Amino acid sequence: SAAVDRSLLAQLCHDPGPAWLGALVEAAIRSSFLALIAGTHGMRLISGIVNCLPPACRTQLSFSTGLKHSPRRPFRILCLGDDPNEQRKLLRQQEVAVVEVSGNPPDRFAPAAGWGGFVSQILADGNADILVQELAQDRPELRWEDLRPLGDELSKKFANDAPPRKQGGTDRGAE
Repeated sequence: SAAVDRSLLAQLCHDPGPAWLGALVEAAIRSSFLALIAGTHGMRLISGIVNCLPPACRTQLSFSTGLKHSPRRPFRILCLGDDPNEQRKLLRQQEVAVVEVSGNPPDRFAPAAGWGGFVSQILADGNADILVQELAQDRPELRWEDLRPLGDELSKKFANDAPPRKQGGTDRGAE
């Protein structure tokens, strides 16, 4: 199967947008436990995060889109339901990063650098094909801690080499 669901990527570039997608990817990379408050969009956002990670790193990402939090089921990403009691209980934990997906992305996960920065930059420039090509690269040894330098390297490379393309990375000039 393809490394990336292009249709999902196009949807997420539209809503919540490249900056949010990059911030969510960065939050997933930097947080040992991330709780998303995203209403009915949680499953789609988690799918987007997974799609924006290199395949070698995807197996290191555990998540739940519907189970309530339990210390016996440690997930790296959890979608919080609308229950305020569950949200308050989770907020009391020290290791949890809670991100409410509304408005602007939180400053602490601003995707200015690293892998999240690369994802945000390349999608904002309309170069989704470049992201797809990079995710298709065989990098079996890649680990979470390698994503920041790899993202920085790719951001520099494509900021200098790649001309901007149409939204979603397709060339509509031939239509």
